[in-house]
Amino acid sequence: MEFLKEIELDDEIKGKLTEGIQAYVQTQIEEQVTGLKAKNDELLAEKKRIQREKEKADAEARTEAERVAQEQNDFKQLYESQKAEAEKLQVQLQEVNSNIQRQTVMSEAARLASGLTKDVAKAKLLEQQISQRLTLVDGEIKVLDESGQLTVSKPEYLNQKA
Repeated sequence: MEFLKEIELDDEIKGKLTEGIQAYVQTQIEEQVTGLKAKNDELLAEKKRIQREKEKADAEARTEAERVAQEQNDFKQLYESQKAEAEKLQVQLQEVNSNIQRQTVMSEAARLASGLTKDVAKAKLLEQQISQRLTLVDGEIKVLDESGQLTVSKPEYLNQKA
């Protein structure tokens, strides 16, 4: 209360004025804070009410959409689309497995061919011939006979035959 220092009054009166002003200001602050808290509580309650109504409306919309889907047999269409997607993924998986099998056979054929000759051109020709006689069964390279039937021979058998 700086303005009271410039006014010539008894210290007792200045003290009473200072106390009165401070009490009035404190009362005003408390009233405003109380009003703001009440308004804040009101707004929070309104927000919660709106959120509950939104969740209820969303749940009702989902329920209605499911009911309409059942009536229109959309579940069947959804099932069919999922089945088609699963078949597509199955085909892709088979292609990947086939590529892995082909690469495994080709690498084994290249290994065997390079063991037979150091000439790159001849090794390529041998690799093509050897790869026709190899297959991958249960993760193992197996030798096929000339008619394409599995044999008990090991891949190294082809080195001896060549």
